[in-house]
Amino acid sequence: MIEALLLTIGEGTKPRREIMAEMELNGRRHFRVNYLNPAMEKGYMRMLYMETPNKPEQAYFVTKEGLEHLEEFKRDQAGW
Repeated sequence: MIEALLLTIGEGTKPRREIMAEMELNGRRHFRVNYLNPAMEKGYMRMLYMETPNKPEQAYFVTKEGLEHLEEFKRDQAGW
């Protein structure tokens, strides 16, 4: 699940609504509990505006650790 989120965000930044739309998810709570919080707890992604989490322009980005995890995931999927 986390990998799908990281792939959706990619190397830029994206707001929650855009991420959820691209992942075809509707429930904010489901998204937060099953995707967003686990990825942030593992350090794979962060908020762009950490000091104001409810900022209307809030967006998320994948950290260096998240990109490394994603590369490892892709290698595992390719059977390396």
